[in-house]
Amino acid sequence: AVAENAGRHVSWMTAQKTYDRKYLGMFARALKTIPVVRPDDLERKGAGFVTTNGTKVYGHAGTAFQRDFEKGSVLVVKTKGGKKTAKVAKVIDDYTLELAAPLRGRPKEAPKSDTIHFERVLSPLATLLILVVLTAPLLALVPPLVPQRFAFAAIVACVCVGSALTNLVYSLRRDGLSGKELFGGGSRTFRSPSTPSAAPSDA
Repeated sequence: AVAENAGRHVSWMTAQKTYDRKYLGMFARALKTIPVVRPDDLERKGAGFVTTNGTKVYGHAGTAFQRDFEKGSVLVVKTKGGKKTAKVAKVIDDYTLELAAPLRGRPKEAPKSDTIHFERVLSPLATLLILVVLTAPLLALVPPLVPQRFAFAAIVACVCVGSALTNLVYSLRRDGLSGKELFGGGSRTFRSPSTPSAAPSDA
């Protein structure tokens, strides 16, 4: 609806990290998306390790706070319990800095016990090739059939349909669904690397 009523080209935003990738970035640039830098993409690992006491941070094993931080920088500490962040108020030396407030963050969520993990059955390159093969004919046939002002919407629709078909192919390859199961009949059996399959035995 936005693309139809705006009267001009409408672009979607995508992460700069995704935009710079070789294959995904090709599609992002083709759709004229707008790359956006996320704070997480700017994180870089510093030397050594740190300990904290309130707003005081102490470096150990070769930290270089004066090189890595300045006033206003954000310190990110990753632990097994999650990720905590705080803004730097003052860099005292290479081994001591002061935070504007104590480190805060959300605890890492424990994985759900009913989560099913699947093995990868197709490589990213193979999945991309399937997407291209399924989407290219749609892009060649559909956009020329619609009015010019709806061409971009038609391209997006073709990519969405191609993605849905690719997902269907991947699901069929992964789960081995029969025709009956595909259309709603019978039960579905999933293969999980954490749950070994058992062969039937004769009583």
